[in-house]
Amino acid sequence: MTSDQAHDPKDVTDQDGMPPLHWAAARKMPAAVQDLLDAGADPNAQDKDGATPLHWAVADRNPAEPLPIARVGDTQPSPALRCRSLKVVKALLDSRANLKVRDKKGLTPLHWAAALSKTPEVVKALVDAGADSNAREDQLGHTPLHEAARRRKTPEVVKVLLDAGADPNAQDKYGVTPLSVATQENMGAPGVAQAIRDAGGR
Repeated sequence: MTSDQAHDPKDVTDQDGMPPLHWAAARKMPAAVQDLLDAGADPNAQDKDGATPLHWAVADRNPAEPLPIARVGDTQPSPALRCRSLKVVKALLDSRANLKVRDKKGLTPLHWAAALSKTPEVVKALVDAGADSNAREDQLGHTPLHEAARRRKTPEVVKVLLDAGADPNAQDKYGVTPLSVATQENMGAPGVAQAIRDAGGR
């Protein structure tokens, strides 16, 4: 690596190991994301936790904060933010972002989207691009539908996953199904459990 390459701004990371493309994606900045991609930034680079820019693009959260659990009553993103989120995701997908890359917990971008995105269009963009709606994370064996059932307060994301072929009766390592998760942890959003029941979930 040359001295110039070593100090290329697009490759510099902060103290948390997050490159500029990750930051721009996390902050839903489509113009900055596109500029960085055009400059050669790697859409599949992983930060210290194994997350790619696509993981961050689909998450409605601040990179400086720990992973939150969405609760009933959480505010919804503005239409402008939803639009920016979708533009960032599409820019990364157009640059061949790998949908199968997992973070250190075994979570794919679709797991992150199911758990942390309030924009169903973002989840649909991933499944339309070929994301596996039945992929399992490493710790509990959760599918994206388990994550959506655990963290969602509205059924829209759940319906997107079910329409994409998510198994409503998938069991995690302990035999827990998405419907069980929804009824245990999402009591304030009965539409989530009902959407799973309507798809044959038990």
